[in-house]
Amino acid sequence: YRYLSGAFDSRVKNILKILGDIKGKKVLDIGCGGGYLSHEFCKRGAKEVVGMDYASFGIQFAKARYPEIDFRVGSVENLSSFEDSSFDIVTFIDTIEHVSRQDDAIANIKRVLKPSGKLLVATDVDDCAWQKPLFFKLIKITHLFSKSGRAYRLIKKVEAQRRNTKNYHETHIAELSVEQLESLLKKNNFKVIKHSVYPM
Repeated sequence: YRYLSGAFDSRVKNILKILGDIKGKKVLDIGCGGGYLSHEFCKRGAKEVVGMDYASFGIQFAKARYPEIDFRVGSVENLSSFEDSSFDIVTFIDTIEHVSRQDDAIANIKRVLKPSGKLLVATDVDDCAWQKPLFFKLIKITHLFSKSGRAYRLIKKVEAQRRNTKNYHETHIAELSVEQLESLLKKNNFKVIKHSVYPM
């Protein structure tokens, strides 16, 4: 439902704004889920897009919806099917918190990314300012007046009907703080060029 409702539209726009022009670029979308973001990359002129996810049912859904895109079942912990320096952009959206060997994952991404390439990581961060009561109230207020806020409320209503065992956040292995994430990236010779907090 999240993918089909357009509820991710504002987030996708933020991701594309950060990445800039992707025309002619080769993109690896790790943790692609239903393929929504991979499809957006294609629409905006990416030369080649590969979507990868560990969940086979997610890949089946993505292939059925976007048959023109190369979707594969796989894990960031094994990117051996890709040559060194083969991608201009790698996206790692809402995925690193589900990975046990995070250092290996970032090292694997570094290997397949071109030296001048970009990695975009999005994740729920542990102990961030937005979890503090004052900021949490501020977000709730802004959600009353925004398109993404309306979509968020609708999603909450839909997901309230799901069984508790389907809680997405229960599959988080390790949430990172901002400092831990930046340290992990720098350890693998990435230069952090932008840090944004969504949805603000």
